[in-house]
Amino acid sequence: MTGVGATLAAADTLLAIASIALMLAGYRAIRARRIERHRAFMLGAAASSAAFMILFVTRFAWFGFHPFAGAGVWKGVYYGLLFLHEPLAVINIPLVLVALVLGLRRSSAHPEVARPALLVWLIAASSGVLVYAMLYLWPV
Repeated sequence: MTGVGATLAAADTLLAIASIALMLAGYRAIRARRIERHRAFMLGAAASSAAFMILFVTRFAWFGFHPFAGAGVWKGVYYGLLFLHEPLAVINIPLVLVALVLGLRRSSAHPEVARPALLVWLIAASSGVLVYAMLYLWPV
């Protein structure tokens, strides 16, 4: 892993990992009925995800896609993971924004939207971390 593009990709991945940790902490907080703590964790997760998106778009505009170097079965695994990640990452943005607005307004509809939003958000973020690992860390 060398160069500015790879360094920015690593920073993006750290932001995604932070988002995942904050999402899980927020989930635990709401399960314990600690609403203010839940709110703080989820706002942190949203902020780190927003920072991720800004950095991702900037990195993509400057450097484009990083090609996958693997072959054979690993190439199939990589593309399967990428085709799981990309649509969920796109769907995730409006879903999380709606859940966030409903939560901030303390709407009774928030839990109904937030449950699937959290699941999609966690899968998108986690699969993104795996995509990064396959591109930059695990030369196969």
